[in-house]
Amino acid sequence: MLLAFLYKGTTTVTNKKFDWEAEDYLPENDPFMQQFDADGNFIEIKQTPDDEQLSTTSKNDLGVVYTIVKQKKE
Repeated sequence: MLLAFLYKGTTTVTNKKFDWEAEDYLPENDPFMQQFDADGNFIEIKQTPDDEQLSTTSKNDLGVVYTIVKQKKE
């Protein structure tokens, strides 16, 4: 019983690892949270012209050719 009173009186300090754990966190300013509406549904964000230039796909896709060469056993 005595341990319960001692434990209750102590406080623990937690390190906040993530931005959303901070006291001054605003979801409106978070780019990740902007991808969701008020109901939690995903919203597709249209790419800006600058984002399109950074895209990994292009009209000039390079083909990859694999050549298998069998080695002769001696």
